[in-house]
Amino acid sequence: MRGSGDPSTWFYRIDRFGWSGSVTRFASAGSVVHLRYATYPARPWHGLRPLQWARAADALAASPELRLCEEARGAVGHMLPIP
Repeated sequence: MRGSGDPSTWFYRIDRFGWSGSVTRFASAGSVVHLRYATYPARPWHGLRPLQWARAADALAASPELRLCEEARGAVGHMLPIP
């Protein structure tokens, strides 16, 4: 793959292998279906490993649960204002 940071400028080298030999072809980004999963918007050519993505999602999901636990551990009581 060649090009700048903009995916529309990317060119792909496509190698197809078969029983009788191989064929190499170059194609522009507009003629290739490139499915990407878990990428950084600033670096679309660089993906995240599944465990990296899982840790980020786990931390996001655990935060509300942690805050609820902290809230539940707080002191419980009532004050009655008596003159």
